[in-house]
Amino acid sequence: MIGEEEIPGRVRRRTAQWLRLLKKIPRGKAMVTSEKELGVKASSVKLIVDRYVKNNLLPKGYNVITRTTGGALTIYIVNSAKQEGGE
Repeated sequence: MIGEEEIPGRVRRRTAQWLRLLKKIPRGKAMVTSEKELGVKASSVKLIVDRYVKNNLLPKGYNVITRTTGGALTIYIVNSAKQEGGE
């Protein structure tokens, strides 16, 4: 048993926090992170990024790629220098 004050609070980023974090990624670069570091599942990160791109809060070059290496899931949040349409 643990005391109620020891129960971890819910870790949630607000829209403004996510946008600030994502906009810091330079074009042609990726942020390498994990679910543990972000406090959310990789699928949630993908939904967040896709929603921001769809609503024109982020450019279309942003996407999320996940890779499992040695049993550890790595999340790459990419601000691609390659634009859609063959550039």
